[in-house]
Parts: sequence; C-alpha cells; structure tokens
Amino acid sequence: MSPLASLETALWAGGYNQLAESHPHRAIREDSLRVIKGRDAIIAAWVAQGRDAVDIAVDLGDMVVVAGKSWRLHRWVWREDGCIVREVEVTDRVRELTAPPVHPPLGELRAGRGQFAASPEPDLPPGFPETARSFATRLHLQWNGRDFSGNVPDAIRALAGDLPDATFLFEHAVVGSDATAILFRIAGHHANGQRVRLIGSVISTAATTEVLIDMSAYAAQLEQSLIDYSAA
Repeated sequence: MSPLASLETALWAGGYNQLAESHPHRAIREDSLRVIKGRDAIIAAWVAQGRDAVDIAVDLGDMVVVAGKSWRLHRWVWREDGCIVREVEVTDRVRELTAPPVHPPLGELRAGRGQFAASPEPDLPPGFPETARSFATRLHLQWNGRDFSGNVPDAIRALAGDLPDATFLFEHAVVGSDATAILFRIAGHHANGQRVRLIGSVISTAATTEVLIDMSAYAAQLEQSLIDYSAA
C-alpha cells in the first residue's frame, strides 16, 4: 500500500493528525467548486465531512480510487520534498452543495480567445506521460470530436448534450503496471446560460474504464447566483 493509500485510509477513520506530517501549511485542495487553502483548512474540511468505512480500490501511488458503500472518490496529489502540496478530489458522492456566486458569462471561457476549440490532436501539458498519450488521444477523439459510435460513458454523453460547446481538457496522468488514470477538466455553457467548469477523472484497466464526475457540483453550478455589481 502506498503512502497516499495509507493516509487516505487513516483520514477516513478519523486520524486527522496524520495531515500534520503529510501536508505543509501551504497545501491546497481543489474540487469542482472550490479551492481549500492551507493545511488547517483541509483538516477542518475532513473533520466536517466525518468518518466513513472505505476501501482502496486502485492504488497508483500519487492517485488512488477510494470506494465507499455507495460512492467512489479519485484523489490526485502532487508532492514537493515528499510532502503533498496540492491535491484534487473528484467524487460522485451525492450531497447538497451551494456554488459560490460568479460574474455573468461573457460568452467565452478564456479571455480574448473565445471558447476552447477541439483541435485534431489533444492539447496535452508538458510532462504528460508518453505511455498515456494514446489513451488521451482516444478520449479526445471520442469526447471532443463527439465520436459516440463506440463505448462512450453515459456521463460524457449527457454532459455533451447539456453543454453543446463542452470541451474536455486532459491535464495530468498517472500510469501504473495495470492501469492508466487521466485527470481532466470540462468547460462549457448550459442552455440556461450558466458557465460550467468541472473536474473529472478517468481510470482504465484491462477489465474496465471508470469515469468520475461530481454531479452534485454540476447541479450546484446550474443554480449558482450571479454577482450583483450594482450592490457594491
């Protein structure tokens, strides 16, 4: 069991003190709705979440798949000098969430450059593992190219239907001996005019492919309020 898998198991059992050694004070955690800044704030989030019985379904060292009784969670971490300085959490746990207010959509998702366009090849970041590129390319052709003739997860089909301009950006990958995981982001506009930004995670093994998207965060974004600048 990797250090991350051991830490994850301990934290779900209430061993929050272990974060004192695993995370520096400047550590951050990100999900589809927020960025938690600082180790103390991350500990507070764990305490508020409460304990639960979990299993580590897949252990890729710096990415683990956590299985609860009726939910899944993918945790990705980045380290400096052995300590976790950043983590990204993607889960399908159903819960009531409220998205923070945002400014009105401007009709684009990156300033001055318009909507993210789907290029013929995926726009992968520097250092993206060479052994994960073929997997990312296949996902790019299916998801961004809308090649739904093959086996495309229902969650991806549904999001592409809800967000006609949705673009899937492949950000990071971890490759193990029998599994490849890719962290991705989704950007698009819903028919109601709301801008949607989500983080997703996909892991492929010889037996199956699992895609995880926080649908509770998605629902919250569809209901989020707009910042009223006239009230400032």
